Amino acid sequence: MNLELIGKTSKKVIDNIRSLPLPLLYVIISLIILCVYWFIALFLFKRQFYIENPIGIIIMFCFGFSFTWFMLSLFISMLFTKNKESISADATIFASGFSSVFWLCFSLLVTYVLKRLCHWSDCFDNFLLLSYGYLVFLLVKTAIVYHWEKCTKSKNPKEQPTKTQ
Repeated sequence: MNLELIGKTSKKVIDNIRSLPLPLLYVIISLIILCVYWFIALFLFKRQFYIENPIGIIIMFCFGFSFTWFMLSLFISMLFTKNKESISADATIFASGFSSVFWLCFSLLVTYVLKRLCHWSDCFDNFLLLSYGYLVFLLVKTAIVYHWEKCTKSKNPKEQPTKTQ
């Protein structure tokens, strides 16, 4: 084993990571962290899935869940910050990744505690409901707020025609 070759290769990888644009780096780090949480969730709540499938299939499922979760979260964050000029795209992507990891961690903890207290045998569905339910709630809330702001701007008293007799 050539340690010098390993050192050069790892230096190249680190240099390539450093040369990535910051938003892309946030996305990659978020997806990796989310994959770990989905991997843990599948192991804790769907153990039979591990027994019946090879590791490649499990990793593909984890990446699929992570990607859809992150993209939905990013979409909601973009909708929420659409009319706010002071918030940069970098900050939106970072906040989306951070909130995604936080909520998945919280969902994992709550579902695991409920599994232990209620003696549930298969509660991956409950975990999916709790985690994706949060995103659906945020999407509906953001749509309502966006619609409300749009309606209140259009009902500006200056734009209302006055009645003349």
